[in-house]
Amino acid sequence: NITRDIPALTWYKNVPAAALLDITNNDTVAWIKYKLRNVVETMPNVVFFVETGNAFHTPHYFQFKENLYNPDLYKDLFISAAMSEVKVIGVSGASSRRPKAPAFVHLTPLPSSWESLRTIIQNVLNLGVIGYPFVSVGPVGGDITKNGTQGTDRTSSNELVPESELYLRWWQLATFMPQLHYTHPPTQYRNRNMPKVAQNLKFIKEEIVKDELIRFSRVAMENSMPVIRPLWMLDPSDIIAQKITDEFLIGDKILVAPVLEKGAQYRDVYLPRSSTGSGVWKRGTDGTFFEGGQWLNNSAAPIHTVLYFIRQSDFTRPGATLS
Repeated sequence: NITRDIPALTWYKNVPAAALLDITNNDTVAWIKYKLRNVVETMPNVVFFVETGNAFHTPHYFQFKENLYNPDLYKDLFISAAMSEVKVIGVSGASSRRPKAPAFVHLTPLPSSWESLRTIIQNVLNLGVIGYPFVSVGPVGGDITKNGTQGTDRTSSNELVPESELYLRWWQLATFMPQLHYTHPPTQYRNRNMPKVAQNLKFIKEEIVKDELIRFSRVAMENSMPVIRPLWMLDPSDIIAQKITDEFLIGDKILVAPVLEKGAQYRDVYLPRSSTGSGVWKRGTDGTFFEGGQWLNNSAAPIHTVLYFIRQSDFTRPGATLS
């Protein structure tokens, strides 16, 4: 500190005492860059994920060399310094200084709860629309150490894991996201539905989703269009699609309608229109075709099933199989 000998000590997550560097001081920035270069020289293939704190982590008594009119600028400056020296594949939270795609923005770790699960789609869609095409939603099942966790199960070795139904529904949603992240692997569970769900989700990821994620990731690299999109992007004039917050699209090809309520075996699904007409959708679970611009009320979604629909050509007319 330029005015006191008191260091900027703070806390972060489970670390009770951590040092905060004066990122506005050129000497500090030079030191950080020197240390990062040494790491890269030792491990040439290393990549970095930058996890930032929040304004409340800044000690009130500490004076930076240069005043920050907004404390949140600290993380922007830190990310900028890191990116100038090393490959950064992701940052936690949104920042005006972020690594270029395909680096990921990571959502704040969420408690293991149904409320947390319901926030994921809205958060990913909001970040995508404002210019963050690659978003990691965090570990399947959430973080059981966070306040707000509701219900846990125990493994055969007596370890705590997220409640199994929540875990399965979270896993179904995350299968359609660009990044699938586990802190508790499915093999820890004794739930009888787990093998059937695992087989189904592996098929969906490998045979249905992967190629489309790659295709729309390339689009995002070119023009920053979101990989995960809101329904209204198919037809911005579709009033109903503008209000849907519990479904999402992979590009303009796959619509996903996960179950987000505890105990639910059915849900309503809205199929949006396209900008050129009503459009046609094929349900992934059974191959049935539907016209867009309609609700499919009380669609069956038992615990081992996730509802998804694949967009077809607007000129598709499969006769009697069209519902």
